[in-house]
Amino acid sequence: MIVALFYYVPMWDPIGNIDRIKLRVVIQDRAPSGNVGLLFKDTFLQNDQLKNVLDWELIDDREKLYYNEDNLYDDISNQKIWGALLFRADFTALLSNAVQNPSSPEYKNAVDYFYDEGNHYTSSGVIKTAIRTVFKVFNDKVRENVFEMVNKLRVSNPENYNVPFLNPVFATPVPLNLRTLHSIPKMGNFLSSFLPLVAVWMSVLIILVLAHVFLGSKLLKHIQFQRIWLFVIVLAIVSSVVSLPLYLSQLR
Repeated sequence: MIVALFYYVPMWDPIGNIDRIKLRVVIQDRAPSGNVGLLFKDTFLQNDQLKNVLDWELIDDREKLYYNEDNLYDDISNQKIWGALLFRADFTALLSNAVQNPSSPEYKNAVDYFYDEGNHYTSSGVIKTAIRTVFKVFNDKVRENVFEMVNKLRVSNPENYNVPFLNPVFATPVPLNLRTLHSIPKMGNFLSSFLPLVAVWMSVLIILVLAHVFLGSKLLKHIQFQRIWLFVIVLAIVSSVVSLPLYLSQLR
């Protein structure tokens, strides 16, 4: 039971209540036509299946341009929202310019996803995966619009419009830029095997303390009790010595 309290309960069913996670979608995209931000709203947030995946909070910020990195991080820190997607004012304009001028190999344009990885490691990973999946589908939708634009440009200017399809704008027209308030060091696969060990010896330590409190100081004189205490201390030292170099190696 104690092991469950320290380890399994926080990790249990991380997607069970995902529909209660509030994710703000801020649309500042001012494009008069082909607006990618509004397309995201119409494609996903109005979809009966997808709109219930998360608790979406749609904000049309095209006039005031109020939201920025600072106040979005403030709302995340104050737990008003879990995270936020920001479609910046010039997003569609940059996309359209990249399609019309595909000779440039660089495509510096992205939708920012603000979140706090330190809020809950497991839930952050689950939600991040869900958003990436949504954007993968969304990119397929936007790519159809991009190729329609390409076909029109080919017809109107067949001699001068040469499309290098290796250009990033055609592979991923709507990149996702992950921006976390607090980052967690990458421990690799070692973390999953180390945490249960920590939970076990922490649980044993708590049991020993409770036994001492409720059974009295005479228990300390019992040889078996002393051996258990010694085992827990040795286990803690060994796990710390073993985990430290492995942890440091994962940070490199």
